[in-house]
Amino acid sequence: MIASLCLLQGCLLDYFFAPKIAIDQLPFEPETIELKNSYVNTCGKCHLVIDPQYYDSDHPIERFTQRYREGKIINQREASQIETYIRTLAARQ
Repeated sequence: MIASLCLLQGCLLDYFFAPKIAIDQLPFEPETIELKNSYVNTCGKCHLVIDPQYYDSDHPIERFTQRYREGKIINQREASQIETYIRTLAARQ
């Protein structure tokens, strides 16, 4: 447990400053609804959801999902769905 908290310390600071978004304002297309739901249900069960626009080269989504996987908070399938959703949105901008 302590190892998980230390591992996630960096995430907590990033999370504090990251812009949040209401779940009903999250963008999606019909083909990405399952990915959006994974993002909401996985990330939103513990904290407010971060605006997907926050994730960029300075804040790559993989940095966050890796920490949560290593902390055994999410599994590989959840991480992959979240990463795919964020990358899909980034590609459309």
